[in-house]
Amino acid sequence: MPLETPKPIHLAHRELRDLLLRTTHQGGRVGETARRVLRLFEPHLEKEERYAMPVLGLLTELARSGPTGAMRDALPLVEEFHAQYENLLAEHRMIAAALEEMLDAAKAEDKPDCADVAMQILNHAYLEESVLYPAAMLAGKEIRRRPL
Repeated sequence: MPLETPKPIHLAHRELRDLLLRTTHQGGRVGETARRVLRLFEPHLEKEERYAMPVLGLLTELARSGPTGAMRDALPLVEEFHAQYENLLAEHRMIAAALEEMLDAAKAEDKPDCADVAMQILNHAYLEESVLYPAAMLAGKEIRRRPL
């Protein structure tokens, strides 16, 4: 089993990025703030998909079987995710602050669709912090625990 971000997470990231990219074409403060969010968001997604989310692709395997080669291959990702965890959270805070500005601009400019984009990204970040990151941490602990 190759190490890769689970498809539903990858698709959600791509959809959010595409929504944000479309929002950058708006005029006014909404477009300006959306471009700032995108500059923060894209490299953050790349990091997540490089070393945080691929570990989640092993959850089914971890639940069903003993040690595998894929788990051994995941160890460097586990270590990198642990090392970068606080940085990822700090990036979420920066992105959230920029999204709050985008949300304010969308309300001021009466662009509810743009406000919805900001809320979707904020909600996704909350999902990552409250479910996906902890699941990746637990998966990493389980991988480390197993004799590989």
